[in-house]
Amino acid sequence: MQFRLRSLFILTAVVSVMCGLIFAAPPIVALPIFCLILWVCPAFWITGIVYGRGAWRPFFIGGVMAGIGPHLFSDYYSIMVAASLFESNSLKDLTVFGGALGNLPMAGMLLGSGPFALLGGWTGMAVYYAFQPPKSNATPSLANDDYVVIEGRLTTTPARHSVPSTGKG
Repeated sequence: MQFRLRSLFILTAVVSVMCGLIFAAPPIVALPIFCLILWVCPAFWITGIVYGRGAWRPFFIGGVMAGIGPHLFSDYYSIMVAASLFESNSLKDLTVFGGALGNLPMAGMLLGSGPFALLGGWTGMAVYYAFQPPKSNATPSLANDDYVVIEGRLTTTPARHSVPSTGKG
């Protein structure tokens, strides 16, 4: 599999920003960004269901179904975190860096539904590929008298305007 250099740069930038938010940023900066990511993720998954084609549609459907429970729990938790900001000492606590782990526990609670959604998506994709009909390497039978030259030979080929049969009698 090949990647474009731009894709690798974007992935590197996203990973480095997330590591910076988790391990170096004060909670007053990181928590709103984690909540924003949490609240925008359903738009990504539902849009993938609507516009996905081929194996991508089952990926997004499986992701939504596997991630909806943890996502709803994370939504409830994010509302409780936002409500706790109005307590008297909580703003002072949010401006102090969280220690060696930084914001890792908070990021785990708010962004923890992502791995569940990815596992569900990969399961949906696997089921999609498991139920695809086997690909046949046999050449189709030629049913009419149209002729075409293939590799220096004269052979028949089906007309392009013909309608394939459904196999139902």
